[in-house]
Amino acid sequence: MLQSAKRLALLITICAFSATSSAAYTTASSQDEINLLVRVLKMVRANYVRDVRDVDLYKFALEGLVRSVDPYAAYLSHDMIPDFEHWAGQPFGPLGAALSMEDSILTVVAVADGSPAAKAGLQPFDKIVKFNGEYAKNLALPEVIRKTAIPEGDKIDLTILKRKANRFSDIAVTRKPFQVDPVWSQSLDSNYLYLKGTYFSPKTEAAIRAAINHANAAQDLKGVILDLRNNPGGLLDSAQKVAGLFLDKHTMGFAEGKGTKKEELTIPQTEKPFDMPLAVLIDGSTAGSAEALVGALQDYERAVIIGAPSLGKASIQSLLTLSNGAGVNLTTAYIETPKGKAIQKTGIQPDVEVKPEEADNGSNNSASLTPDEEDAKPIKKSILPRASNPASDPLVTTALEWLKSGKKVPAAKKVAHKKNRKSSKKKSD
Repeated sequence: MLQSAKRLALLITICAFSATSSAAYTTASSQDEINLLVRVLKMVRANYVRDVRDVDLYKFALEGLVRSVDPYAAYLSHDMIPDFEHWAGQPFGPLGAALSMEDSILTVVAVADGSPAAKAGLQPFDKIVKFNGEYAKNLALPEVIRKTAIPEGDKIDLTILKRKANRFSDIAVTRKPFQVDPVWSQSLDSNYLYLKGTYFSPKTEAAIRAAINHANAAQDLKGVILDLRNNPGGLLDSAQKVAGLFLDKHTMGFAEGKGTKKEELTIPQTEKPFDMPLAVLIDGSTAGSAEALVGALQDYERAVIIGAPSLGKASIQSLLTLSNGAGVNLTTAYIETPKGKAIQKTGIQPDVEVKPEEADNGSNNSASLTPDEEDAKPIKKSILPRASNPASDPLVTTALEWLKSGKKVPAAKKVAHKKNRKSSKKKSD
């Protein structure tokens, strides 16, 4: 057991050195904490009613260490990494629901149209309380991927708390193939184009460029509406390329990480940007890379932003690999707009705000709920309904009227700049 305890102490010490990249990390205080961890390990091994394998105790300790940092941090064993990397650039995951952690509760951010999740009735900001009868509280997102990447044709039972009512529902989601087009378009009133950006993939920039060029050649476009509602983000470099379609600028924003400097998120310029008037639609299901793009368009006064405040999740996660084949997924930077506005938690505030329909929170007998269910309190988020036909969508109508009015884009609000901080390596959002 002493050898096992020494191995754990060495493992934790190595993690501490790797996380800080500083040989001066191990102070007397930190050594005391490591010694305490070793004593607890001995106590569990000696006194717990059942035998516990050392390898399991090490794994639990590592998982707890990493998860204590933030809701998106996770320790991944080597067998979890392939699935995690496969789904990293596909925000809608195996079932068609983009997920996030809100107050340690798994929460739906956006749902892909026509996906198994949509067909089962999942909606943005529903909270997932159970997977197949087991509580999902504090479940790491990589573990969620493993649970939802079931064989096609199999089903998973979910207990959810609906956004619009304080009640729990049991639903079954059957995994089936589904396709999510990153962009689709429709002409409006002859000279205007509606673009629905579903998520940011390697194909998004080319699809938007092609749609605008085709429409412009056919009808001499007078304006474009870019709808980023129900867009959970995706690849950050894809959003940077899309920014280059509309901005004759160098910077989409900054990745603010640890230290004293910020990493610039550059905008690639391959052709002259489009210059027709632009309106962008957002709401509480606009997240990640989509928020970074909207922040740049707003700061440079290139587009009018219409809708409700965005989610406020604009962070960069990096998968750091270990010599044993395992990995640690960490938040390594937060994204700021070109003018230094923070996006994380605050979101993007629209220029023209449209009030959503008030959520019906109903009543529920909380006395009958377990502690885990009590934690899954309903949340109010501004989710603006989308019509299947953009021509009959109230928010699209508002944007179209704005474009036709010839009004100037509101001036970007000034913010107090914070002291520069150093960023870590940029990865997809």
